Amino acid sequence: MQYKELFKRTYMLLRQPRTEWQNIVNQEQDKDKTINDFVLPMVGVCALAAFLGQLFQGAGLEKALIAVIVSLGKNLGGVFLTFLILQETAKYFGLKRDKTAHMQLAGYGFVTIFVVDIVYKLIPEFFFLPVLQLYLIYIMWEASETVAKVEDKRRVAYVLFISFLILILSIGIDNILSHTIKASTEIVAG
Repeated sequence: MQYKELFKRTYMLLRQPRTEWQNIVNQEQDKDKTINDFVLPMVGVCALAAFLGQLFQGAGLEKALIAVIVSLGKNLGGVFLTFLILQETAKYFGLKRDKTAHMQLAGYGFVTIFVVDIVYKLIPEFFFLPVLQLYLIYIMWEASETVAKVEDKRRVAYVLFISFLILILSIGIDNILSHTIKASTEIVAG
């Protein structure tokens, strides 16, 4: 996927999630396509935003590189842990272990995390921006019907589960990596 298509897909997921989820289901029959065409390019853009954001703030090259490592770990780790957990918990929601569908849910479900991460890293003055990540609940609501095909009686629980999972993994991995790297650089410097 070219970057023009990447940004178009991102925009459509945020603006018209129901339509875009249907497009995703119709076009992608392989989990690798989600990874190669959306997840990896978005993770790269997030890492670039983290790097440039640190440089624009005058933090120096070392802190910029640390921000890149944290960004890569947070986003890649978050997507793949979400995928693995969705695979393992599928039976509790009456679903099959469908690698393609679960990678689509995990990868494209991170769209709000990616977008907020990019903007917030470049413009940290927008302190309220992380609250907009909650929009992923609506995006996952639309995905639960189109991609996951969850029964109506389990739909609310599934949407809350996957939304909570994405948010917690994103925040948790970010905090763990940030504190671990900060502590290790203090030990080396001290």
